[in-house]
Amino acid sequence: MEGIADLHKASSALLERLRSCRIEIDDLARECESQAEGVELDPAALSKAEADRDRLHRLFDKHRVSSLTELKSTMDNMEQKLSQAHRRDQRLAECHAEVQQHREALDSIGGDLHAARALAADAMCSSLQVHLQHLKMPAARLHFEWSCPAEPETTGPARPLLMFTANSGMSPQPLSKVASGGERSRVMLALKAALSSHLEVPTLILDEIDAGVSGDVAARMADLISSVSERAQVITISHLPQVAGRADHHFKVLKMEQGDRTVTQLRGLDADGRVEELAAMLSGSEIGDAARAQARSLMG
Repeated sequence: MEGIADLHKASSALLERLRSCRIEIDDLARECESQAEGVELDPAALSKAEADRDRLHRLFDKHRVSSLTELKSTMDNMEQKLSQAHRRDQRLAECHAEVQQHREALDSIGGDLHAARALAADAMCSSLQVHLQHLKMPAARLHFEWSCPAEPETTGPARPLLMFTANSGMSPQPLSKVASGGERSRVMLALKAALSSHLEVPTLILDEIDAGVSGDVAARMADLISSVSERAQVITISHLPQVAGRADHHFKVLKMEQGDRTVTQLRGLDADGRVEELAAMLSGSEIGDAARAQARSLMG
């Protein structure tokens, strides 16, 4: 501006204004230096400020943000999640209380159910022993032992185990371990006979329930099956003439070859056919008049 002031008259006024501004700026600079020299720095405050600055930089790096605004937004999100976590803890406690309430109700219902089952089990065992006496097991004794699992099960609060002994002076043991085949057959028939008077079962199917028995015991089993048939239809598969002879109807199961296949047939028997089959069961392949007469006596 000084270089052109002599040539451009308007520049002279501008130059004077610039000189006035420079004087004012120089004065402000001296005033700032004077005030700065009078400032006493607090080392502790400075150290804290530097620490805060470093902490902010670490937070920026940790949360991958570049400004205080973004950092505040991240903090707000974290506070919201923390609040939700506190509510989850509260809801979890409420759920535990609800579960405990339902568990107490379940235990109460389970206790009533177990009491009713135990009472019914005692009555059933008494009925079984009556039927077993008829089946020539006068010393048979049965009772249930109950075990309670740690957690309730769909079948109830306790598991039943049927204990059995067929002989006097012997302590009952689990039926599945100590009963012979014939004893199991008689217990099973006694169980079905006992339940048939309480359950509305239209048809009862007994598949060789007389296995393992013979003689007078077979005849007694036939009597019991016949009594059950008064309350429900009974279909029995049997190889014992004492049992088969008490039936009202007989069907014979046959296997035969048809071409290259084996087929099974179920054939209804008339009166003569029933006699012949029972006689064959009594005497084998050689059927005599004595066997037929005995067969008719079994059917009578």
